[in-house]
Amino acid sequence: MRAPDSALTGRLLTDSILPVSQFFAYLEVGEANGSTFEMPDSSLWTLYQRLRAEGAPLSMRKVNERSQIFPVFHDLFQRRRNQEKAAP
Repeated sequence: MRAPDSALTGRLLTDSILPVSQFFAYLEVGEANGSTFEMPDSSLWTLYQRLRAEGAPLSMRKVNERSQIFPVFHDLFQRRRNQEKAAP
């Protein structure tokens, strides 16, 4: 993602998407190479990390392979349900 794309993506997310969303999650799926897994941060991941550090209400996770996608989403939404139950 180029810098102008990153700025536009960040503005769209914070100004248009998050204000009308109940929950936003980003899941990045890497490619496993043999028995070890190394995935450098993508430009989108880096952008979302920065926005989250600035207070944007979004959840992020990385997984090694496709088989981990459903369990991660299950965990994300389970945590969301538990937070809603705990709210006054």
